[in-house]
Amino acid sequence: MSNSKSNRIASKVLRAVGTWGSRSPLVSLKVLCGLEKVFGDLLRSDHTPFWKAGLPALMWTGASNFRNPHYHRPSDLPEMLDYEAMADVTKMVVGYLVGAKGRSER
Repeated sequence: MSNSKSNRIASKVLRAVGTWGSRSPLVSLKVLCGLEKVFGDLLRSDHTPFWKAGLPALMWTGASNFRNPHYHRPSDLPEMLDYEAMADVTKMVVGYLVGAKGRSER
């Protein structure tokens, strides 16, 4: 998920998926016109302080407690995590960073 200040970065990360691939389905939610201020559920993660400070930030989610009933509960144990999905996210971010580094050296 991205807001107006981070939509460009989200688009670049999505392009990195084409290079690095992904086993997990990936959907991007680009929040426009400051709608994050209207829908509080869009501000429920670590990206919020960055957005409030006017800085670009992305939120990665597997739908948190809407998908995983163990999310942030005592039963939220390592075996409940989706390690393949985490590896995919890591590849996307690394792909974006490698591409950004390559562009800055030109």
